[in-house]
Amino acid sequence: EEFEGGQPCVRLGCKHFFHYDCVRMWCTQQKVCPNCKGEIN
Repeated sequence: EEFEGGQPCVRLGCKHFFHYDCVRMWCTQQKVCPNCKGEIN
């Protein structure tokens, strides 16, 4: 999927959407959703 303006996005298992590059950086340090703290598989 894409955010407005054509930016790539990703949906985590908890169904929250994030900008791809941002959540990729987040996942290198954390293994939980930045919004709900659900585990990222």
